[in-house]
Amino acid sequence: MAEYSKVELSGIASDGGEPLLVTQTASAGNTIHTTGIAVGSGVGGVIDEIHLYASNNDPTPLVDHTLYVQFGGTATRNLIGPITVYANGGRQAIIMGEPLSGTGAAGRVVRVYADVANMITVGGYVNRYTI
Repeated sequence: MAEYSKVELSGIASDGGEPLLVTQTASAGNTIHTTGIAVGSGVGGVIDEIHLYASNNDPTPLVDHTLYVQFGGTATRNLIGPITVYANGGRQAIIMGEPLSGTGAAGRVVRVYADVANMITVGGYVNRYTI
């Protein structure tokens, strides 16, 4: 029978779940989460359903910024973005429940980078399903 648990993003768990300040402006970005090693299908498999939110913290009014998410790797096929993080937009949903699991030999990594350093924060959570 499958089990479900809500867990912190592994890349920010040591900060008590506080949002990550995006400091990287190119690939490979800041690590925000690494899945477990297990493949998602079959008995003992683990699937992480990832939810990410971003905020634009630029003190300059009306300056939008661009965020990129590397979902599971750094290859072009893993890139989600550009995502516009709007000025005065509050907390914006950027990834809403996308599944990701390990390869069987290693975990897959979710990274983020932005057009400018230290202006965007990213937070969220993981719904983890164990089969």
